[in-house]
Amino acid sequence: MRSGERGEGLVDAVAGAAIVSIAVAAVTSAVIASTHWLASNDRTNALRNLAASETRVALDVLKYEGGSVPPAVIATTVPISGASPIAVHLSIVTTANPDGSHTIAVSASDDATSTSETVSVRSAVPAPLPSASIDASARGASPL
Repeated sequence: MRSGERGEGLVDAVAGAAIVSIAVAAVTSAVIASTHWLASNDRTNALRNLAASETRVALDVLKYEGGSVPPAVIATTVPISGASPIAVHLSIVTTANPDGSHTIAVSASDDATSTSETVSVRSAVPAPLPSASIDASARGASPL
């Protein structure tokens, strides 16, 4: 061993350990970021599914009851697979259009992550109730 090489093995080992620890930290941070993204994707999908299902309920109410659905904000929870349920605020707003149809907007928002999903649809003119009679002459239809 030469006199100038004393201690270089230790310096090389410390430098190698530092490089490996930086690489491990980078991989760990990438894994954590992707886990958070996937978790928020599950939240977004859960909120979107909740808003879509409540939109279908509101459409059915308008279809069979006519009129409008009163605006409402509901606090509820939504289950997420492999995680705890999340607290959600669900708001339903209907707007009557001049042609007799309605626009329904249902928003589901998660206050913890500020994630929000909105589904808006325009309903057709309400169908008559099963017990209602229709005057065919008023619509211009010919009798059968």
